[in-house]
Amino acid sequence: TSMQAVQLVTSIQDQFSVGILNLIGMLLDKTVSLKDVATYLDDVRCGSNEPTLESTLKIEVAIKFRFNMGKCIDTTPTIFKSVNRNRTIVAVGSHSHRVIVLDLDSDELVSELVLPDRVESAVSFLAEAECGLVGCYDGLLYCFDFWTGAICWKFDSGGMIKCKALVADSRILFGSYAEDHNLFALDLSGSLIWRLPIGNKGILSSPISLSNGTAFVATLDGSYSSFATADGTIQWTGKLESPVFATSVFVARSEVILLAEVRGLLHCFSCLDGSKLWQISVNGNIFSTPTVISQSDHVEVVFGCHDKHLYCYSWKDCASHEPPQLKWKLRLQSPIYAGPVVTNNVIVACSTAGYVNMISLTNAQLIGMIKLEGEVFSTPVIGSLDVAYVGCRD
Repeated sequence: TSMQAVQLVTSIQDQFSVGILNLIGMLLDKTVSLKDVATYLDDVRCGSNEPTLESTLKIEVAIKFRFNMGKCIDTTPTIFKSVNRNRTIVAVGSHSHRVIVLDLDSDELVSELVLPDRVESAVSFLAEAECGLVGCYDGLLYCFDFWTGAICWKFDSGGMIKCKALVADSRILFGSYAEDHNLFALDLSGSLIWRLPIGNKGILSSPISLSNGTAFVATLDGSYSSFATADGTIQWTGKLESPVFATSVFVARSEVILLAEVRGLLHCFSCLDGSKLWQISVNGNIFSTPTVISQSDHVEVVFGCHDKHLYCYSWKDCASHEPPQLKWKLRLQSPIYAGPVVTNNVIVACSTAGYVNMISLTNAQLIGMIKLEGEVFSTPVIGSLDVAYVGCRD
């Protein structure tokens, strides 16, 4: 699977002490033999380790609460505020087949759902119905009441579902690993409206909403498309040289899409016609979903890389073909798979070795840190009162 390929790449890169850009694509390509992979690795020269991270910690970080779900939690927790009940909840799934809903104020279990297979998909919410949507390795998208855990309906896509469903324009849009069709649109009651094949591999990256009734998605073979949410009509499409793991980002102020390609490239495309405005390159694979912070006169783009660095780029003219400039980069303890999040000018960034880091957006200073008891592939989510929720492989 894609996650096993990431783990294998991480282990091999640790042994070689150097990033190996093309390895993930080779492992996911069924036409590449193990002999070809071994030959490629023989040609890779070992590099030297960079200096270790040094800084003065200013924020004390402590575990407020934890819930044992039985197996690894690779998915991102999601938060929903119920206006009707005046309660805020967080939902998350696990490889133990369980999906739990917790009350953010009391940390008490609200409901639990046990599915037939692993859950790597983040939960989406149908606000009016107060239901959750979650994909499963069994190929089904489940709609459940998050107060009781009861299943409202389910839809069989025919392949593993790992991405988060997008609710937009009265549609539920999601990708799967199905061979015939990998992009689906349902109505809010779970009935199929349309389905499409995008590329020839599964979809791990979650669809994102654009403007004017359009959305965007990218696949594990590097294909990407903008499409109409109403009927699935393709607006424009393209193909990259390596897979896309990270979810893309829509920058509304300039009507562009930021797309992270595994082989270390961050692309910027126009939403209008898909034309490429620019690309930037880093020295490692990118699995981390970028975070965009809008300032008064510029935009900052922050993302993690498998070369162990967290990157921050400053982008002054969002509508031009001029690429953003590197503001800073900070080496963390291990490769970064999870996407960073920002709150109150502080970045929360997790490295795979289990570290949760608090970093100043302004000057890249590490100001807080805690090490969890397992690996972290889950992107954190920020709750109230400066509390972050994150899944762990412990």
